[in-house]
Amino acid sequence: RLIVDMSITAFVQVAGGPTDFYIRIGSTDYLVINAFFNVLNSHQGSSGKLEVLNLAAGTYTCESRAACTGTTILSCDMNDTISFTIKEVP
Repeated sequence: RLIVDMSITAFVQVAGGPTDFYIRIGSTDYLVINAFFNVLNSHQGSSGKLEVLNLAAGTYTCESRAACTGTTILSCDMNDTISFTIKEVP
């Protein structure tokens, strides 16, 4: 099993719906953060944790992904981060 910790900061230009942050492991997206930002023209942050069970043994490529819904517009500049840590645990 895997434990995924993710944290993000972003600049909120327009807020009009939730933003989902995923970790893609292999070809599967796993939702880690569901955030709703409602303070315009500001840097906001969020974090989440996920346990992934029943992965087959092997080597996987992992990447972060984001999906905004509604009219939400986020951007990352030099003051923002998207980071994740993945730990394999017995």
